[in-house]
Amino acid sequence: MVALVKNRADWPNVDVTVTTGTNTQTAAWVGSDALYAGQPSAGISYPNGAVPGTWVVSVPTASLGPPSDWADDLLLAATYQIALPISG
Repeated sequence: MVALVKNRADWPNVDVTVTTGTNTQTAAWVGSDALYAGQPSAGISYPNGAVPGTWVVSVPTASLGPPSDWADDLLLAATYQIALPISG
């Protein structure tokens, strides 16, 4: 997950929470010059067999303020693996 923020130099590293199904994880949303040109990013991974469904992303707006003050866009990229049987 990457946030395209208006002022990345003053980004206060915060935690975001992502919930899918019954699985909830918290990750640090940090800006690093090594990733995404310094835009804040966080990675969440789920164990094998996680059931697809709705993703709920919780951003701490109490400390950041309303998204219109700090965000230009939010990118959420999900990758997955499918096991298909091979028939002959």
